[in-house]
Parts: sequence; structure tokens; C-alpha cells
Amino acid sequence: MDSTSRFLQNEIRSQYRSIRQFAEKTGIDYRTVMTCISKGMLQSKFETVNEICNKLDIHQDFDDGIRLFGRRYQDLKRRMSLLDDTGIERVKAAIEREYARCKGDADEADCCVLVPFSEL
Repeated sequence: MDSTSRFLQNEIRSQYRSIRQFAEKTGIDYRTVMTCISKGMLQSKFETVNEICNKLDIHQDFDDGIRLFGRRYQDLKRRMSLLDDTGIERVKAAIEREYARCKGDADEADCCVLVPFSEL
């Protein structure tokens, strides 16, 4: 399972508890969701991936590759946009301290995943 599939599966389970429940509540065919996860996002139709991401409220960015952002990241981004320069510097310092403390313990795929264009 690639990182995008793992990310999608984690988001589905955190928001809907199971892939089957996600499929039932969103109207997306269960086999379609399973195929997208098992074969990987890059092997699936763009429309399918886009529909799944929209239902999960996952933001897609295409700057230096395909990057998916989950709800936790989007909430932080929204709140950061409301801060002044002093607030941003304080948050940046706190993030650096926490990153150093947790280095190696956290899985970045829990909030964001990147597939560089060179891998497409």
C-alpha cells in the first residue's frame, strides 16, 4: 500500500470508522473505494480520487507534486492565517520545539502526503 492509499484509508477510518460505512454514507461504490485504496490513488481515475477527497474534506494541492491535506492540517492552516507576525513566530518556535521532541515518533502521513511529479 502506497502512502496516498494509507492516508486515504486513515482519513476514511477516522471520519467514518470503516470503508464500508464511508461507501454507504457517501454513495460511492464500496468496490470503487477499495480499488482506489488497493491499487493506489495514482492508478485510479482522477474523478474517483477527487470525489473521495471531496467527501472526506481533503484539500488537494498540485505545486511540486500531488499533496493531500487532511482536516487537521486545514484547521491549523485556517487558524494560522488569522495570526499576526508575532503570533506566527511564536507558533513557528513552538512547532520547532515539538518537532524536535517528537522526531521519529510521528507519522507525517497522518496529516499530509506528497507524491512528487517525478514519481508520476
